Amino acid sequence: MVERILTFSFLFLVGCVSFDSTGLTLAEEEKASKTVSEVTPTAINQEPIDLWERIRNQLSLSIPENYEDAEIYKKRFLNNQHTVNRMSNASQRYLFHTVNRAEELNLPVELALLPFVESEFDPYAQSIYGASGIWQFLPATGREWGLKSNWWYDGKRDIVASTDAAFTFLTYLYRRFDNDWLLAMAAYNAGPSRINRAIKKNREEGKPTDFWSLKLPKETTAYVP
Repeated sequence: MVERILTFSFLFLVGCVSFDSTGLTLAEEEKASKTVSEVTPTAINQEPIDLWERIRNQLSLSIPENYEDAEIYKKRFLNNQHTVNRMSNASQRYLFHTVNRAEELNLPVELALLPFVESEFDPYAQSIYGASGIWQFLPATGREWGLKSNWWYDGKRDIVASTDAAFTFLTYLYRRFDNDWLLAMAAYNAGPSRINRAIKKNREEGKPTDFWSLKLPKETTAYVP
């Protein structure tokens, strides 16, 4: 089966990377450990946090077995370990937050991974079209979904505010497109109007209207898997 193969390929490659949820340096951790051991000599057993395992256990969106480009994307990940490592390292500051927030809102964990594609989790990323932040909000879309911006603050670059806005927007798109997360993600990338036109065209031609059956821009067809 090819289900979830692209996400699994990426997670397999970055799974060896461990995240430090404390944000402390190694020296600070050693100092803190010594301080605690002096006060509490009895060791406390604690399971190490494995964010990638959490993500793998929650994957729910699937790729059809007959999806022709699946192997292409899989090989792209497997043959670009340097790029995967760079993306993994870049996400360490913020992936915990997007995953935690998705869990709190009972959303598919795949949504928490979208900033990998949007910006490589770089809050200072900016496109030539003016989209910025890890979720690449355009100024108008950001305002529409409650992100404030002035001379000293830009909500599009605020990790907490932009993540909440992105998940609210994606939930709206999910409901708009008949509770279909794949179409919601496609609409987040290409815009709702573009997806509506593709659906309308397929209906007129008597074709299925699921994501895999729509004729969409290459960027969007590569975005969702």
